[in-house]
Amino acid sequence: MRLQTGGTYVLRFHARGNAQSAAVRVSGAMGTGDSVEIEPSETWREYETEIDLEPGYTRLVIQFGGGDPPDQVLWVDEMQFGRVEQAK
Repeated sequence: MRLQTGGTYVLRFHARGNAQSAAVRVSGAMGTGDSVEIEPSETWREYETEIDLEPGYTRLVIQFGGGDPPDQVLWVDEMQFGRVEQAK
């Protein structure tokens, strides 16, 4: 996606599953970004982080670690990504 405005953005989602090394990674312009590691869980867990990003092209990727055992499951739901409005 292309961010027209830089600033603080929030990434929020729920996840569950038995994946041993999974993460949601945000890669922004000029080397900005962050990642949220997802822990194995049989119940839904909420994840949230704030990220300072520059305007420009930004990627959001759900990533599994290499060499993990087969047949791992990861459910991701209610994902939200948006700019945090600053108080005036």
